[in-house]
Amino acid sequence: SSDLVPPGAERKVTLNYNQLLRKDRGLTDFLFPLSTARYTSHAVEKIDFQIAIESGIDIKNIYSPTHGVDIKRPDAKHAVVSYTRTNEVPVSDFRLLFDVDKGQVGASVISYKPKEGEDGFFLMLASPQVKAADAERPKKTVIFVLDRSGSMSGKKIEQAKSAVKFVLNNLREGDLFNIVAYDGAVESYKPELERYNDETRKAAVGYVEGLYPGGGTNIAGALTTALGQLKDNSRPNYVLFLTDGLPTIGETNEGKICAGAKDANKIRARILSFGVGYDVNSRLLDRISRDGYGLSEYVRPDEDIEAHVSAVYGNISSPVLTDVAVNFELDGIKTEDGPPVNRVYPKGNFDLFEGQQLVVVGRYRKPGAAKVVIKGQVSGHEQKFDFPAMLTEKSGDESYAFVEKIWAMRRIGEIIDQLDLVGKNEEMVKELVELSTKHGILTPYTSFLADDTARPLADASAVRRARESLSELDRADGISGVAQRAEKGRFQNATGGLPQSKAMPASGPAGFGGGLGGVAGGAPALGNSFRDLKTDKDVAADSVRQYGNQAVYARKKSNSDSTASGKPATQIVVKPETAELDLEKDKDKIEVVDRFT
Repeated sequence: SSDLVPPGAERKVTLNYNQLLRKDRGLTDFLFPLSTARYTSHAVEKIDFQIAIESGIDIKNIYSPTHGVDIKRPDAKHAVVSYTRTNEVPVSDFRLLFDVDKGQVGASVISYKPKEGEDGFFLMLASPQVKAADAERPKKTVIFVLDRSGSMSGKKIEQAKSAVKFVLNNLREGDLFNIVAYDGAVESYKPELERYNDETRKAAVGYVEGLYPGGGTNIAGALTTALGQLKDNSRPNYVLFLTDGLPTIGETNEGKICAGAKDANKIRARILSFGVGYDVNSRLLDRISRDGYGLSEYVRPDEDIEAHVSAVYGNISSPVLTDVAVNFELDGIKTEDGPPVNRVYPKGNFDLFEGQQLVVVGRYRKPGAAKVVIKGQVSGHEQKFDFPAMLTEKSGDESYAFVEKIWAMRRIGEIIDQLDLVGKNEEMVKELVELSTKHGILTPYTSFLADDTARPLADASAVRRARESLSELDRADGISGVAQRAEKGRFQNATGGLPQSKAMPASGPAGFGGGLGGVAGGAPALGNSFRDLKTDKDVAADSVRQYGNQAVYARKKSNSDSTASGKPATQIVVKPETAELDLEKDKDKIEVVDRFT
């Protein structure tokens, strides 16, 4: 009404309402209708969610399958979830799931089985107890391996030194630490591990201040020196390895460097690699991290090294359970039936950290009641937790269809990793194309799906084009090399409906759990996107859209159906299952949707 809102004026409207939230399989489900905003003519100026959760029982898992949220947990019974974006057109409703539970670790399992006769999909959330600020934490060992070669001069060395000092200032009494600085030569701050206290902290900070760049890059010597100092496997051990270049001194062969580091890692220490700039051998870093049960993080030239290192270290500063294994136990499963779950990501064992949430996805063969068993180590002693789970026999709707999408992203990350570090495989290339097409998940090797003038769906020509694009994996350094490995990490650690635009750390075969992210970022606002390897930027692909769990592809009609201006009169939507249709002969079988016009 003009009486309420005069022309040109602005009024704020506040709505207060009560909503009874659905609870299913132990998870409370909050849904806020947001996708209707995509039909507006302009982007929404600001979207800002602040959701406070209070509980009489400890809050365990808090998870959004639709948006990259920020979660603050001041104590075990309170949490604040926030999401803020500006100038964005929302493409999905906002959804938040959370559960409560007593005990040191809480877990929930969501399952989705859309088709009979095919394996179902599951997603498991696991979170440890949030301890009081003054509570005792397990002791750990951290070694920082710092590149001080000549190429690190200027802003890079200053940021790197700030990153080391951040770690030093956030260790805890009883932790062990050391610093290995390397150029052409390798220098240890102390000949053996140093016990952390205020006095040793100050001395170490002084040592870091005195580091100056110059010389070559002896990666092999630095890693073997650091790993050789680690002897005690009863505590968590982490190596934070930073480099901005290629190996030029000592061993320079990629395979031999990896083999040497793997052999020197006697106690399964986790190697967290940070590649700075575009001049690093990203394939080498990924291989070192994969063999070292850790992760790779890539710092672009316009990004801050300290921000990346502090974010990753902040996530791992308080390990709760290490060398964690997850097993599913079902009644009636025979040995000859094989394992009840398969293609589980992250692969192998991992660590669970306070304040961090583990996201595990996989496939299951047999539905029904199951028991999830989580086993790990705390200060050298085994801890075991078990939780009930129900693996559904048939999903009647798409309420949990996001589980399949997240699994597909993780599987795509695993396929690319295998193609990158093990070798090309025709069956894997075909599976990559099929998953990318079915779910509208665009990779640098299937970005041709966004071409609205062609029909490159899951056929032989698409596999050929993907195989040709995958030859780019031969590039280990430069913009393309770094972009590819960072993009691979996005898929390997996807936790929502679309991969985040900022790299998430890559999981090795026995690495970190998904959801252990670095610096936060957001996906492009419109449609899907793919990473351009020439620019290392996300490119929006508006011709590829998601409707529910269905990917659809906008395709222009031929020029024979054009308007007077010579432009196609309309566009058509091609679903993946119509890939074999002839667009001219089978027009009656293809849906025309005017929203793409």
